[in-house]
Amino acid sequence: MTVTLKNVAEQAGLSWQTVSKVLNGQGHLFRPETRQRVISTAHEMGYVPNAAARTMRSQKTRQIGLLLRNEDGHRFHNLAAFTLLLGINSRLEPEDYLLNVVRIGDLGNRRRSRVFREHVLDGLIAFSHFPDTVVDWVTEQMPRCLWVDSNRDDEHNCLRRDESQVGRCVAEHIVSLGYRRVLWAGMSVSPSGHFSLHDRSDAIVETCAARGIAFDTLTPWSKPEQKRWIYTQLPQLLKPDTVVVAYNTHAAQAVLVGASSLGLTIGRDYGLVCCDETPEVYEAWPGLCRVTNDRFEMGRQAADMMLSVLNNKTHQVASRRIPGQWIIGNTAWGPKRT
Repeated sequence: MTVTLKNVAEQAGLSWQTVSKVLNGQGHLFRPETRQRVISTAHEMGYVPNAAARTMRSQKTRQIGLLLRNEDGHRFHNLAAFTLLLGINSRLEPEDYLLNVVRIGDLGNRRRSRVFREHVLDGLIAFSHFPDTVVDWVTEQMPRCLWVDSNRDDEHNCLRRDESQVGRCVAEHIVSLGYRRVLWAGMSVSPSGHFSLHDRSDAIVETCAARGIAFDTLTPWSKPEQKRWIYTQLPQLLKPDTVVVAYNTHAAQAVLVGASSLGLTIGRDYGLVCCDETPEVYEAWPGLCRVTNDRFEMGRQAADMMLSVLNNKTHQVASRRIPGQWIIGNTAWGPKRT
């Protein structure tokens, strides 16, 4: 037989209203002995909260969605989202919220996702860059929405890494190490690309120009089906006074593999620094000179902002930017030390 609030109340000798408030996060309104009596009685009777009934009473589902760019056919489009997810959940779980993953592929068909059709979510955290059509549709459907690491950059409800600061951080260390030429490795800057592309490269180009450091771009032979790049110009371009600035860890790995196959030693025959990092780098390549990108902390901050959005009548919270920090590695020592 299902144990109800009224059953617990009768057994504890209290009103069902008191029992309901204690078991639904309002126990601070009562004396400690009252709270303990309710909790002990509920536990002994095997009481399980009814989520549907609680939703009807509070008009809240206590569920938050995480919208990801994981289209059908590209299951591993954004592995970094997993670290962000862990950070979000670590902040939401103590507040008794559940996290739902929503794929961008679920928005592109007529069925839509159940979380939108049935108003399952109290709020939505959208991670990464989305087409304008998706942004417009989500904004219309979910007024309590937070944009994380997105091209959307408003005064409210946006959280992103300070990519211009990241670019300046990289450029300043290149200058201090004494390199005289920079090679940019990674995706090309385009109007439709992620904001980090132009923010990072613009800051590096500006600093290099001011210090008289040459700046060029490596053109990769792309293999889109394998999500990787192959650089064929490395033998002619890599020199001790040259440093490769990788947009992300994929580009850094591509340069390392290509240069190693030619017998070039990283840190001695050329320098390599990266504007990004992933959890895999911590264990597989800790010596990579790079700028931190703590996606777990970003997830925690995103969840914290979402909780503020839910508790704010305007559904708005001030936007934030997260700075990066330089990690000293062994992949770029500068030509003066070779």
